[in-house]
Amino acid sequence: MSINKIYTLLFVLCLISCSEEMDTIINEEGDNRIKFSVGISNDAGTRISTGNNFKTIFENNDAIGLFIYMRSEGKEPSIDEDTLYVDNIKLTYKNGNWEIEKPIYYPDSEKLLDIYAYYPYKKNTEVHALEYNADKEMDELLMSSVIGVKKRENAIVLKLKHLQSLVHITLTKNDNVPDFDEDLNVYFNGVIGGKYNIATQELAEPTTGIIKMDLMGDADEKVRSYVAFVPEQEAVPGILFSIFQMTSGKEILSSKDIDQPEIFTRGQIKPFYIQIKQEISKDIVYNLYDLYPAYGIPVGMVIEVYNGGKNGKVISLRNVDKVAWAIPEAEAYATGATDINDGISNKMKVQSLENWEDNYPAFKACITYGERWYLPCIGEMRWFLTNYSNGYRLNAINNNLVHYKNNNPELDIEVVYTDESYFSSTESYDDPTRALKLYTGGSFNTPADPKHWPYYIRPFYEF
Repeated sequence: MSINKIYTLLFVLCLISCSEEMDTIINEEGDNRIKFSVGISNDAGTRISTGNNFKTIFENNDAIGLFIYMRSEGKEPSIDEDTLYVDNIKLTYKNGNWEIEKPIYYPDSEKLLDIYAYYPYKKNTEVHALEYNADKEMDELLMSSVIGVKKRENAIVLKLKHLQSLVHITLTKNDNVPDFDEDLNVYFNGVIGGKYNIATQELAEPTTGIIKMDLMGDADEKVRSYVAFVPEQEAVPGILFSIFQMTSGKEILSSKDIDQPEIFTRGQIKPFYIQIKQEISKDIVYNLYDLYPAYGIPVGMVIEVYNGGKNGKVISLRNVDKVAWAIPEAEAYATGATDINDGISNKMKVQSLENWEDNYPAFKACITYGERWYLPCIGEMRWFLTNYSNGYRLNAINNNLVHYKNNNPELDIEVVYTDESYFSSTESYDDPTRALKLYTGGSFNTPADPKHWPYYIRPFYEF
């Protein structure tokens, strides 16, 4: 269940004890079937959806995963493979009841069961290594364990606890700062994920990085709220949040720096009240291969400068995983995005179409970085991203990306793959069902492949 569904009531609920009402699987096939009840611990923060009476509830198709281990009485709990009784079975909420994907029963012998539950359900996960990355899946994460269960007629109660801290920023501005618009983004810098042990409910192998926080409520011009679920952590002194508004003429480049460690506790809100007091100078001069922006948390690297370094182009710090140019249903439509020298022009052509966000995934993926990011046209890609006669440009881009990655481990930086194909924003003139791609391995050859085929993309930004 996405954080985008939280909205205005979320923080009110944190002041109210969460409901402990349980929804039970009805046992219709005898007492030997294992039954479950599901609730949320009153120290577990909030659930996502709310009724009018402020009771927290699950939504239809929410799913919990269950691992069950079996042992003899007197033996210590273990998650060894040879004690596994039920492997990641799914428990789904439907119309007021929890439905298990297949019946499970108490063992015939007098054994104890150790039960570990987590939300949201994931396929192919392991009890000791549930992966979470707030950059890819901004979700609540809840867990529960019930140890030493004997055969019983009544339901086993799974009381879920919240594993994350909810970061809440209230952002205001002084009168001399431009009004906030749709291009205002806030980023969190710290621990954003890792691998959770569901049995111990602890985070192993924590990963640090930068995540874009979600806007909560209305996009007001003077006051904004942003939220993110992050693992519990102790944030080190430095830049904790970075605030960017990249609209031309209304730029805002700001940050929230901390001098002392900040503690983020699981199951609790961590509020921040940030006032932007003044603009950072718009006359920053950039050199080739500088990180961009110069103030706050970087989001890209400069690959072209003009106007004395006050303007130029930026490449994103990482690749977007393989994605289609268009979905099959929209593949045959001629968008008019045929410019070979202007990626922004192609972007505007596609964005003028109805339902473009649903129909053109590659273009949507670029603006998740911000409204002004775009999918480069084939000419821009040839100039910057080929390994042929101008290969020194791509080599220089990758060499500098590697340098920044080595010296800034908190940044999520990836090189441009030199043996992969990347989609451009340029549609084929000859066949509207195809779009031009670029193979970065050493050729100007730019075949037109079907739009529904997935390729990597690398967003650009013009400042």
